[in-house]
Amino acid sequence: MAKATDAAKKKVTKKKAATASKGTSAGSWFQRGKAGAETQRKLTQQRKSKAERSAFRFFLKPGESAKLVFVDPKKLGGFYCYVHQLQLNGSWNNFFTCSKELDICPVCDQSGKHPTYTAHYTVIDTRKIEGENRTYENEVRLYAAKGPAIDILAEYATKLGDLHGVVFEVKRYTDKDSNCGVGFTRVGTKRVDVAKKFGADKNKTLNYEKILALPTEEELEASGLLGTGTPIANENESHTPTNGDKDDMIRGEKLWQREEESRLGRWLSSRRCKYTERHGK
Repeated sequence: MAKATDAAKKKVTKKKAATASKGTSAGSWFQRGKAGAETQRKLTQQRKSKAERSAFRFFLKPGESAKLVFVDPKKLGGFYCYVHQLQLNGSWNNFFTCSKELDICPVCDQSGKHPTYTAHYTVIDTRKIEGENRTYENEVRLYAAKGPAIDILAEYATKLGDLHGVVFEVKRYTDKDSNCGVGFTRVGTKRVDVAKKFGADKNKTLNYEKILALPTEEELEASGLLGTGTPIANENESHTPTNGDKDDMIRGEKLWQREEESRLGRWLSSRRCKYTERHGK
């Protein structure tokens, strides 16, 4: 009787294995044909959407300074919203626009932390920085003003009418200061002709409404902010990325690889959680 039972179990096991190998099981680890093509289409769209919303952010390490040329015209005068900066998978390069003004914010809910009210500007960072494959200079950056920097820039904008073409030497003194800098010294009294000096392509403001759009459910879930996933750490508006982070943000060469590795880690974490829920192991 025992031998018959064992034989029956082996038969069932072989049947399950054969079914899984054909990819017909709902929990299959692979896809075929149209299903695989559709998944690839969604992944491509997600990458495209993320690329369209990405922007290199300007920041300073303690003791650093930089000469910035502001691009925003009078009609804009800064783009204000609440923003979360979170440490995920060892990286602080994670920014989420807060939705608390409209509804319950999942980032606030999951982290228990308050967002930072931020004024965003488009600037040209005139620093000369040596990369692995090229030299970076006069690069367009997203400038996120926080704390005193918001008031300082607002005062200058009121006094001058707008900040377009105005040059500032911006400095961060200590690690207690926001990484956007707190010391502002205007360089000269004349405005720079941005289009003439840097080119027409850099005489445009960044698309704030797209870059700073509220995160989608897919983005929140992938970051562990909805359902299962990677737990989030404290946010810190004064945090300065490491040298590695800085190189990533400047060059963008290692950042994509890091994001892919983080995405894989989050996926594996999610699968482990689902397996535990189903099997209790």
